[in-house]
Amino acid sequence: KYSQEGVKIAGFVSLPVFENKGKIGYDIVINKYSKEAERRRLARNSPFGDAKKWRGFWFDELVFAKIEGFDFGQCDIFLIDEIGPLELVDKKGFYNAAKRVYTTFKNTITVVRSDCLEKFCETFGIKGDKILC
Repeated sequence: KYSQEGVKIAGFVSLPVFENKGKIGYDIVINKYSKEAERRRLARNSPFGDAKKWRGFWFDELVFAKIEGFDFGQCDIFLIDEIGPLELVDKKGFYNAAKRVYTTFKNTITVVRSDCLEKFCETFGIKGDKILC
């Protein structure tokens, strides 16, 4: 809807991947100028390629590096889905990319699990008046 109104949205979204009616992991969709720029395999519940295991999933580390260095261009809203324990406790995953986003883009929307919200605010210096639940 927003892109139809001329609002430029950039960011990345983690989408669940299913096989035989069961969730096997996540893909990442990178958006630039309100359009899908790229989709890549992010995490699976079993090993693949050079993936590293963290917190129950096997992750493609190159995806995190890609996001960290990706040129998202100018946008009105930057979307991150999601920040969780991998970033907040382990300082891995999208941690470096998120730090860059929060210092570069004025308007952001970030998906954070409710049990991670306090740590998210503490980690990235987000004030309570900027939180919508």
